[in-house]
Amino acid sequence: MILSISPKTKKLLKVLFIIAVILLIAGLVFSYFRGNVVPVFTTTCEAEVKALAINAANRATNSVLFNESVNYNDLFEVVKNNDGDVTLIEAKSININKFAREIAILTQRYLENNGTTKISIPLGTLSGITMFVGTGPDVNIEILPIAATNCDFYSEFQSAGINQTIHKIYVIVLLSVTVALPASKISVETQSEILVCENLIVGKVPDTYLGVGKISSGYNLVP
Repeated sequence: MILSISPKTKKLLKVLFIIAVILLIAGLVFSYFRGNVVPVFTTTCEAEVKALAINAANRATNSVLFNESVNYNDLFEVVKNNDGDVTLIEAKSININKFAREIAILTQRYLENNGTTKISIPLGTLSGITMFVGTGPDVNIEILPIAATNCDFYSEFQSAGINQTIHKIYVIVLLSVTVALPASKISVETQSEILVCENLIVGKVPDTYLGVGKISSGYNLVP
């Protein structure tokens, strides 16, 4: 017995075959895109966002410290006894938190002022094929970084000789930046450490002060 297939059935089978081929090709393209293009794109975006965040933090810190002419006496007071020994090194918390707040706010403002950032990646680089890296026309993609800022001051004591101690003050700006990409979302953590000022303390400094430690509770700024 020979089965015959009607023209209508043949046409339907042909359409189904074409759809299956299209779906297979689409699946392969999507798989290649996820496995090769997305990682390259994500890595490039992460590097760009880190550069933007670090630049914003450095600009904000330098701007605040320059405009305020911050010096050691603005942040600490060293109290000595009659023998010239240090009895107290007191952090001026109000000033420290003020500067931390200003740096955090200005860092956030610089990032916001950048607005949407355009990233250009050569098409050959996006292909994920090593021999094509850096070749072909640029693919331009716009991203909008959203950051949460944390600013802290850190204190460090270093011996500089007999009864001489260098007290260094650093500002640490931590940024957690989130960027929504066409195919995914990335989060980038950056840290900028900048020396604010230092002071040579002459006289015996109690051991309880020596070392490194945070001297403020930090200022957090979350959008």
